[in-house]
Amino acid sequence: MVVTLATWDVVWEVYLDPKWARQRLRLYGAQDRALEQFFKKK
Repeated sequence: MVVTLATWDVVWEVYLDPKWARQRLRLYGAQDRALEQFFKKK
């Protein structure tokens, strides 16, 4: 618990970095497109 509290600010700083936010968006967008194609085939 102490370690989590000590590193929480750094974790949020990285999480909110625009570069990583764009990467997450691309990842989730790719997942959505793959699922969409999968369900269109059925």
